[in-house]
Amino acid sequence: MTPNRIRGISLANKCLFLFGGVLAAIFILTLAVPWMRTSGIVHDYQQEVSSQLAEAWLHDGLDGISGEGSWLSLNALRGATAASDKDDESLLVGFIPWKSITEAPTSDAGSSATSDEAQQDYAELLRTTFTGTDARQDVLTSRSQSGRYLSFYARAVKASDLGPVTNNRNLIRFLLGTTDVTNSDPVVGAVVVLRDTDFGQSQLSRSRLLILLAGLVAIVVAIIVMRAMLAKLIFKPMRRLQSVIETVTEGHLEARSNLQTGDELELLSGGLDEMLDQLTETQDRLQRMNESLDLKVAELAEANVGLWESTRFKTEFLANISHELRTPLNSIIGFTELLHDKAIQEDEEGSRRVRYLSNILNSGHSLLEMINELLDMAKIEAGRMEVNVEPSSLADIIEGLVRIMSPQADARSIKVVTDIPEDLPMIETDPGKVQQIFYNLLSNAVKFSPESGTIHISAESRAEEDSGKVNRVVISVSDQGPGIPADMHDVIFEKFRQVDASHTRSHMGTGLGLAICRDLVDMLHGELWLQSGDGEGTTFFVSLGVVYRNRAPQTLMGGDQG
Repeated sequence: MTPNRIRGISLANKCLFLFGGVLAAIFILTLAVPWMRTSGIVHDYQQEVSSQLAEAWLHDGLDGISGEGSWLSLNALRGATAASDKDDESLLVGFIPWKSITEAPTSDAGSSATSDEAQQDYAELLRTTFTGTDARQDVLTSRSQSGRYLSFYARAVKASDLGPVTNNRNLIRFLLGTTDVTNSDPVVGAVVVLRDTDFGQSQLSRSRLLILLAGLVAIVVAIIVMRAMLAKLIFKPMRRLQSVIETVTEGHLEARSNLQTGDELELLSGGLDEMLDQLTETQDRLQRMNESLDLKVAELAEANVGLWESTRFKTEFLANISHELRTPLNSIIGFTELLHDKAIQEDEEGSRRVRYLSNILNSGHSLLEMINELLDMAKIEAGRMEVNVEPSSLADIIEGLVRIMSPQADARSIKVVTDIPEDLPMIETDPGKVQQIFYNLLSNAVKFSPESGTIHISAESRAEEDSGKVNRVVISVSDQGPGIPADMHDVIFEKFRQVDASHTRSHMGTGLGLAICRDLVDMLHGELWLQSGDGEGTTFFVSLGVVYRNRAPQTLMGGDQG
């Protein structure tokens, strides 16, 4: 027997995929926090440095704000951006008046489109940050330009931040670029810090790379450690159990696992080994029982041969003795009938000689009937009863039987009523055996019916439920006799079985009539059953197929072959 192989993914791979995926998800979620936090740390650091530079410049450069020579313009920022692309300059700090922020930036002939775009973005950023209801004090932004990272920081400078300079209203109007100053403390400009942040970005990238490498190393190490632990604690014992099961499946029951893991696998191993011990013991016991059974079968075979021989001798004896008895009995009945007819002619009706001869004649007929039943039963048991199938008319058979039984029925004033449909189909059967079946049933009905009673014989066709085609014919014989108790319905068809088995029974007979009927109906592949109650009369039903079909032979286990 070939052991069943694993289909699909093995348990080890399932555990690795499952736990590996879970560990990867845990590490990714865990490392996502420092991954995102590093960017915030670098941003906060850049803002802090730029803020300190702006404060320092503002503290040292307040005196120079009143001089226009120390001012910066947005064009200067553009120039600084361009210079940072070419030179090593990494820092630019200065003051930009508000009027330069609000004025439209101008383009120089030598400026690039990228520098002009940066200049416009910075101006828009300053205007939106320092004005409106959501105005802030400072702003920090970064951008990549020409392969370098630039940090732009701006701090709003209000009129109050200029100190003594606030007394010069003309300077404030000049910085604002307007003479209409309604705000008591307006924003007059901004201190800007433009720095090269390539170092910070490289540190951020390096930190994230280290986080990624650390996560990958941790995942790989965790998977390796987990696989080693699972292999030692689970996979190795499971492979041992699988090997034992495959060995047992091949027929080697001596295999044992003997695991000593101190956990549930050891309990499973112990249960498997105990089951194998019991299986081995059961197999040995069955083998011993089979050997003993073989001896018993041999003994029973010998006894069966002896019984078969005895049965054959008994059957042959009954057949021979019945045949030998029937010949002289027919002679006795024949001569008795001659004497009876002569006595009727010579003597008066009811004379003693006529009565004696009538008794002898009736007893002879009864004895001949018993001998015929014994002979039929002997033939059936010996398997010498043949079935001669031919198209037969049940109506003709029943009509002939009614004529044969009329003298017996008339003698007791019993009326025989038939109800046979004209369209009753012809059936394929053995007409002789059908006649014998209904002769026995009709004879019993006449025997057990009370005087002046009625016997009903009816027939009907029955069709299949699926096709509606007629496939069976059911004939019933009903009498008004004493009936058969319910507990006798099954045993009444046994040999030598009668409802009244006492020595004082009023009806003679061997008790073989119904047994012969049952065997003959079975030979014709039909069914025989009855409906009766104590004191309610009896109705026997015989069901025969329209088409005679041989039954499939049965196996020793009782099932049909084929």
